[in-house]
Amino acid sequence: MTIDVILPAYEGLDTIDKAIASVVMQKLDEGDRAKITIVNDCSPHSEAYDGITARWKEIADIELITREENGGAGAARQTGIDATDGDAIAFLDIDDVYGSPFALRTLAREIKRGRDIAMGLFIEETPFGIVEHGENYVWCHGKMYSRDFIAANGIRFNDTRYNEDVYFNAVCKALTDRISYIPQIVYIWQDNRASTVRRDDIGYKYGFGWYAFIDNMTLAVKEMEAKHADSAKIAMFVCSVLVRLYWNLNEVITNLPDSAETAIGRCMQFYDEAARTYVETGMIDYGDLAQHYFATTKNEAPEIIPVFTFDSFLEKLGYFNDTERHYDNSAGSI
Repeated sequence: MTIDVILPAYEGLDTIDKAIASVVMQKLDEGDRAKITIVNDCSPHSEAYDGITARWKEIADIELITREENGGAGAARQTGIDATDGDAIAFLDIDDVYGSPFALRTLAREIKRGRDIAMGLFIEETPFGIVEHGENYVWCHGKMYSRDFIAANGIRFNDTRYNEDVYFNAVCKALTDRISYIPQIVYIWQDNRASTVRRDDIGYKYGFGWYAFIDNMTLAVKEMEAKHADSAKIAMFVCSVLVRLYWNLNEVITNLPDSAETAIGRCMQFYDEAARTYVETGMIDYGDLAQHYFATTKNEAPEIIPVFTFDSFLEKLGYFNDTERHYDNSAGSI
């Protein structure tokens, strides 16, 4: 088996050698190999990447591809997918490392067993301590994908610059149940405050990055529909997004109150473009939304006190105008 490890690169000159080394140190099954493909996303440091690649060629199966136009991490990952042909695909950010010499072997064995996606536990190193991320369908960290699965379903990164990985993983998950999660640390995510998306952390988390998340969730629903994913799966995905948007909107209003009107408008846009059909046809009812609400609140423990109820959020979106279904709200609003 050949495992293509794709590294999108724009800056990160002070960390890329560490990332490459973490691939080189991998202990694979006999007959397997890891091929490293660095995708230079039209970086101002192109000559440096040439030198780095040449230096590592002594001990690594490594190649450099240079894009002619900067497109962001998703575009760079897609360039890497298109330029390689290995049996499995993994992504490594150049300021991150694999968390174990056996990380790729652990994931590759699951792909060999017929899994379309294999993932492990990954940890996030922050200035405030270590955060563990278990079975997670947001980031590409700590995951491996079967190329046959990706190719057969025509799954591609889109052209958005932020949260495109959430879109990619959402579409993947909608199209297969052959997914393995291994509760072992396989990836270490560095909380790099100098990265291109973290320089304006408040703006990213509660502003432009969050709006990109909403856009990508709308695109994901449309892509799932285009690829004829199970409609019940899509409906449950929409439920989960609506609950996440509720909590995110509370955070936005708490942290960037001047953006409240715009933020509410973007949530309404998701509802109109991606959710309304499933509500009107009865595939999403109040019970589904309540179930997702309580599960999310229990499992993710939101960090803020909500400034309005979930029912109020649904009312703003127009949910109660789109369904004649009655519900028991005797316990009060959620």
